[in-house]
Amino acid sequence: LALDSQAAGLLFEQDDDDYLKIELVRHAGAEQLFVGAVREGWNATVHGFFPLALPRPVHLRVQRQGSQW
Repeated sequence: LALDSQAAGLLFEQDDDDYLKIELVRHAGAEQLFVGAVREGWNATVHGFFPLALPRPVHLRVQRQGSQW
């Protein structure tokens, strides 16, 4: 991510009302990891913005075991 307000991420949809969003975001010259979820179509939960210092290139990997991500 080269410019502020740029983002790249993944969206995981369980069904029409439930999903998880994981995103790399550039804000104020720094990269952050954003994690948020929507449950039952309206209960949005922001799990947080976490500062990152990442080497290049950046790869996201998700693992699932049963119903756990």
